[in-house]
This record gives sequence, structure tokens and C-alpha cells, in this order.
Amino acid sequence: MPLLPLVIACMTLPCHSETDAVAEAGVGKSYVLMSEKPEKAPGLKTTVSDVMSMEGGKFSIDSAQGVLEGTMAIKTTKVISASNETAAKVNVKITKSEAEQKMIMNGQELPQPPQVLPLVDVPLVATLTNGIWRAAREDGEKVSAVEQAELLNAERLVSGVEDKNVYGTGARKPGDTWTVDAKKMSMVDAGDDVEGTVEMSFEKVDAHKGEECAFLSGEINMTGSTPSAEGDNGVKMELKGTFEIVRSLKDQVDLFREMKGTMEMEMNTPAGIMKMSGPTVMKRTSVVGKE
Repeated sequence: MPLLPLVIACMTLPCHSETDAVAEAGVGKSYVLMSEKPEKAPGLKTTVSDVMSMEGGKFSIDSAQGVLEGTMAIKTTKVISASNETAAKVNVKITKSEAEQKMIMNGQELPQPPQVLPLVDVPLVATLTNGIWRAAREDGEKVSAVEQAELLNAERLVSGVEDKNVYGTGARKPGDTWTVDAKKMSMVDAGDDVEGTVEMSFEKVDAHKGEECAFLSGEINMTGSTPSAEGDNGVKMELKGTFEIVRSLKDQVDLFREMKGTMEMEMNTPAGIMKMSGPTVMKRTSVVGKE
């Protein structure tokens, strides 16, 4: 489950600092947060780390024996790197993909099946053909349906399609607000039946680690469902939360994103209908530099 995330806390700074100068310079100016055709400078590498966690969650199973209840914790981590070989070829690799889940019922920890995580450390390549980015295994091997989903995530990362959906490709000013259709977001793999909105706000331009960045905030309210193999709604999901973003204006990359909110899920299991809910944090950090 892929994931959204963000936040910056600033200490008190002396007057006329570099940070103040950048912020003052941003007043009234327009900025392009995402280009229509972002450049792929050869030799540039972007490493993205996504972490989703739910602590103190609760679950219930409506089984033939009655309603069973318990507590749970979930954490997923994924690190993916994208290295530009040419303007039309990017080498991609998932260097880390981990999923941890702990469920306790009646004081007993429930055994969890092993997680099979696809394409870790498998060289992938994304190529631009006729204006469309397509990802594949570098060795040309065919992929499973689960692996295909990872290739789709790689295509989204390289093409910047989600950033275009979120930020648009026109100029924006600090103080601007706009609404994004949740259907265009991939932060949560909620299937095709997605409804809801993401409200965005461009707060300011300021310095972050010596780099000129856009600071944004927002609110997400969405629902979704994924049909099971039998055709009914196998998984239903609701996500509500607020988030903050720090985005590099030079590289047009979210250097820091964090969403804090609540998630509720309902799914069919062999034991019965399972419901789970809890506080959820989705966090992304990105590093951009030469190889």
C-alpha cells in the first residue's frame, strides 16, 4: 500500500537571515511547482523513502463464533531509487520493501503469514516512448500481477504524473488554494472506486537546508474499495487527515511530506468480515543528487 506524507518546524531566527530573505522574496512571485515536461538530467539520482505506520489500531472480526476484537500495529517501508541515464531512460531499483504487522487478541499475539515483497533489488528500467513512460524488468522477464503494480509505481515516480495532478503545471503564488480529485492520487492503493478530495494550500517559499522550497499544507478526505476475485467489494477504505509538504523548486521534488490522520478498513477474510481502524502516519523523504 503505497502511500502520502510531510512537515517542517522552524526555530526563531534573527532578523534579516537568509531564511527571511528567501521568504520576503517569495511574496507576490509566481512559481511553477511541476513542469509539463520535467527534465531528466543525466547522472541525477533521486532516492525516495516511504513509511506508513498505524500504532494503537483496533480490529474486529465478525465470525461464526461471534465478534472477536483485538489491537494491532502496522508498518510498511519502501525505498526506491531512480537514476537518470539519459533524458529518456531511467534506471530504477526498489532497494528496500518491508511490511510488519502485529495483532493481539485475548492477550495472545496472532501468527502472521510471511510477506512476499516483489522486485526488491531487481534492476528495472523506465523508458520514454512517444511521450509515455513505461517500466519493465531490465532482464526482460515477464512479471506477475503484483509485480506489475510495482512497475506502475515506478512509472508514476519517473513520469511525475501524480505531481502534475496535485500541483498542476501552471504558475502558482503563495496564498493560492485548490482542490484535487482523490481519484488522481496514488498515495493509498484504494482501487478504482475512489471518491473524495484533497484540499491544497500554498503557504510560502522559504529556505530548507539551504535550498529554496515551497511549503504547502492540505487536507484529505477519501474513500475507496477494491473488488475481490469474486467481484464484490473485498476491501473498503476511508482515510481522513492533514498534511504538510516541503517541495524543492529547483528539482521539483517533495523533499518532505507527512500526513497524519485516521484510516478505517473493512475486508472479507476466511474467518469473517474484518474491520480495522487507527491513527495513521504516512511519511515521505527524498534525496536528490549526482551519482
